[in-house]
Amino acid sequence: MTANSRSVRSKKHHPASSRHPAPHKPASELVLSVYRNAKWATIGLAAALFLAPFAAGYTGAAVALWTSLALAVVIGVLGYWRQYRWATLAGAVAVIAPWPLGFSGVTLALCGCLLVGAAVVIVDGYAGFLVHSADQSRAFQKRGSKA
Repeated sequence: MTANSRSVRSKKHHPASSRHPAPHKPASELVLSVYRNAKWATIGLAAALFLAPFAAGYTGAAVALWTSLALAVVIGVLGYWRQYRWATLAGAVAVIAPWPLGFSGVTLALCGCLLVGAAVVIVDGYAGFLVHSADQSRAFQKRGSKA
């Protein structure tokens, strides 16, 4: 073996040392994925609220039944049209509705409205207020840099 062949072997490329960490998604891709996922998450939550009276068996409580159905339709439509700020408001209405409408004594209806309403507020509040605000500030910065 010559000295030249030993130096080639010592500099051999090892596959484990050449691995690079996976690249992170750019912020614009994350914003788009949040919007995409928030839409379907909102529609799924609306479907859960719509089916809750039938699955939990509180169809006998008319006010609880119609409140769940109406709010589910409103939340689903707003989620479909990506009106996340309005869907956040509808989720907040779902959270507080059992008390003014008088069905807080129906435990399953109360839990359904509280859980789904809180989840809608979290998901759509994030998509509508935080992501949307960040997206608008980025657009404003781009306009300002072009001037």
